[in-house]
Amino acid sequence: MKKSNKQTFIQIPYASFIEMIRYKAERIGIQVIDREESYTSKSSFLNHDPIPTFGEDNYPNFSGYRSSRAFYKIKGSKVLIHADVNGAFNIVRKYIKDAFEGLERKQFLQAPKKIIIMEKKHAKLKASA
Repeated sequence: MKKSNKQTFIQIPYASFIEMIRYKAERIGIQVIDREESYTSKSSFLNHDPIPTFGEDNYPNFSGYRSSRAFYKIKGSKVLIHADVNGAFNIVRKYIKDAFEGLERKQFLQAPKKIIIMEKKHAKLKASA
């Protein structure tokens, strides 16, 4: 980091940060669920690798690796997936086992569709003269 950035960089304790998010979200009715996310970036979402929990004795062989900062590569193929997308899908898969059952890879990775979770009510602003 540059010297100027180091002077303005502030460290926030992880637990305090999560509690601030939880407090602010619950004030407006959003439930925050904190999940353990170990090995979700190491396992391959596309190959349905098992996702162990930290501290377990069984440690599987994963079918891919992080080829660069941004991409996860499946061994022996040319398939790349964005590492953050791979991790996010695996976090969901770790806690909701059948979340993506019956979907082909093409349906949600190659041609994503917009899903509206909450409808926003747009307030029209009136300009005063």
